[in-house]
Amino acid sequence: QNKLKPDFSFDARRTLFEKRWVLVGGFKIGAEYRRVNRLGVGFYFLNTRIFDEDVEFILEANKIEYDFQYTTLYYDRVLYFDKKWEFGATLHFGGGRIKTFYQNELNPNERNTGPELKFNVTELVGYAEYNILYWLGISGGVGYRRVFGLDYGLGNDFSSAIFVVNLRLNLIKL
Repeated sequence: QNKLKPDFSFDARRTLFEKRWVLVGGFKIGAEYRRVNRLGVGFYFLNTRIFDEDVEFILEANKIEYDFQYTTLYYDRVLYFDKKWEFGATLHFGGGRIKTFYQNELNPNERNTGPELKFNVTELVGYAEYNILYWLGISGGVGYRRVFGLDYGLGNDFSSAIFVVNLRLNLIKL
């Protein structure tokens, strides 16, 4: 157990944007040490289109579309484990960018690119994992994402509770 082992997982996250559910997908890759410490990098992106009609920063737009992605450093601490179950918490720190798009009023078929907004993110998630096979586990968890560093009050719109479903592959055992 004192060896470094690879850690890889696919993440699907449900989160709220202005009281609407959106889906964020991604994956984590890193290393595991002593079975209880995992450290690595996570890459996340939006799987759902987000539209907002309360636009302050693009005056010529009535409705705006957001597309965001972010990268985090994560630390995963396993609090309890046995052969089939694992309980723990994951902490993420990172940053990303939000791309904005809006419709041209003169030509509704034309999609204009708006400003790109940079942000920082922090997440804390508690989870439970069940190991289906010795190399495959599925987990679920709840947590909170805090987005900061955004102008126009968008940080509060993108900060919300998150619900995580995770499929973890133990590549060495596979």
